[in-house]
Amino acid sequence: MTLAIVANSLNAPSETFIRAHVRDIAPGRTVVLCDDGSGAENLAVPVLSEIRSAGTPRHFGDRFTHFLNLILRPFLDPSLRGLGERRVRNFLKLHRVTVVLAEFGQNGSRMRLACKREQIPLYVHFHGSDATKLARKSRWRRHYRQLFRDATGIIVPSGFLADRLRKLGCPDDKLYVSPHGIGSTPHDQGVRFGAASVPRLHFGHRRRRPASRHVRGGDKALGDRRKCSYSRCAISGIRKELAQTRSAVRATFSYGT
Repeated sequence: MTLAIVANSLNAPSETFIRAHVRDIAPGRTVVLCDDGSGAENLAVPVLSEIRSAGTPRHFGDRFTHFLNLILRPFLDPSLRGLGERRVRNFLKLHRVTVVLAEFGQNGSRMRLACKREQIPLYVHFHGSDATKLARKSRWRRHYRQLFRDATGIIVPSGFLADRLRKLGCPDDKLYVSPHGIGSTPHDQGVRFGAASVPRLHFGHRRRRPASRHVRGGDKALGDRRKCSYSRCAISGIRKELAQTRSAVRATFSYGT
């Protein structure tokens, strides 16, 4: 199995999990496609950067397609086309990629047609704003419906995001909740890649988990008792402050009289 990971960049401080996926999921059998390739030299994997760049148009048809993409990009399907799609497909064939993991829904939409035409399974890992803030726009809801139709699997870190994508039209048989992320060994509790002959994902947790039990942006769970304890402490503190304020107000008025 050769895995291709698609990301925006490899050096953003908030996206260390992407570098962990590159290192740990399929060591020695991973390639990367990204927009910003700075920092990729530290991972020692083949990298195709600037995947959204169409390159230098060589023919009239390529120049015309590039012009239309620039003008109509906000309204068109974000899937790579023309020279950009050709570069990506050649890279996938050169490294004999058998499965693609796109980090964030936007990158999944960009890779949709290239993976479909190369008949490579596409898995998309949604993380947060791509399933909430971005999905408020009608054009991205339309793009996501096309993605859900063609992708092999959709991975989310919480039941809350699973509900959001389900409402957008993601089929239940393609939707998986993996609070612990993607693992590389059978002992990991998250998502695992399977045998090389049949690229597929094994999921440690198919059962939905209540989103309220997880801290947004992390894997650490807080129990209901601990939450109630924090709430009681906060309410107690507010009551004390109100009592002190009332006492100060009474003292002021009584002193004035």
